[in-house]
Amino acid sequence: MEKDKMIPASYNFLRQKAQSNQDFEFRELKAASGWTEENTRTNISKRLRQFLEEVSKDNYHVKKNILDVVYSEYYRLFKQSNIIVPQYNEHQHPDVVIFELFLPLTCEDKLRKALDKLFFKDTVLKRLQSIGMKELQEGFRKEDNETESGYLEGICKFFSDKFGGYSISHVSGRFRSKDLLERKKARELEDHDEDYLIDETTAIVRFVIPIQATEIVIRENSDIQLELNFSCPTVDEELTGIEWLFRNLLIAAILHTVDQNQIWILESGKRYQLYRFVDKNKE
Repeated sequence: MEKDKMIPASYNFLRQKAQSNQDFEFRELKAASGWTEENTRTNISKRLRQFLEEVSKDNYHVKKNILDVVYSEYYRLFKQSNIIVPQYNEHQHPDVVIFELFLPLTCEDKLRKALDKLFFKDTVLKRLQSIGMKELQEGFRKEDNETESGYLEGICKFFSDKFGGYSISHVSGRFRSKDLLERKKARELEDHDEDYLIDETTAIVRFVIPIQATEIVIRENSDIQLELNFSCPTVDEELTGIEWLFRNLLIAAILHTVDQNQIWILESGKRYQLYRFVDKNKE
């Protein structure tokens, strides 16, 4: 068979087998494609494995995913990348921490700038150094033989692993501007150009942090399907570190940036708690 016909021949063969739900033998693919025995084995191993399940030696079942692949993508397997259909390992996190910050939309730009500074290691290190070793050890245990620089590097690594980014969503809300009033009193306010009910768009900044101590990994196409993660600290140690960093780095950045009477932060997941930071001069 001419070389330029081998790839389309193999493509058509595999799709026909998938559509008819028929298994095939190695020799059938070799004959249909015109490949040599060596090339057939190489192509199965390096290019076609993502479409095949080996039923027994030299016997294969074609997965339905081949039916979703157009010929141009299949052709690229033999010219460029060997992967079209990505394969994933499933990481399950029974324990997770979620922080949600509620702020008026007008504060979003200032908040972004404050949080974005924490994407840089020099900023994080400078903040940790300013806190001091005694307070740092409230969140992170320091080993007796550990140098200060090594200790700070470890905290930076922990922060990097946990706080990789945030998402922002916008919701519409309506709020009272005063204590609860009768309709007549509320109308009187409006007559004096004071709003009793205020429509406001709220920006919700969300951090989702998986707990690695109880992580379960399910690997695709592996002899070891289930893997537990025992390399991390205990759940309590990990949770302590996450909450310490959130309070001392993220909340600190927020409080020094956003000028509001109240700031609400909701923690959920492993535990549920609402933090309300209220301007002490306006309570």
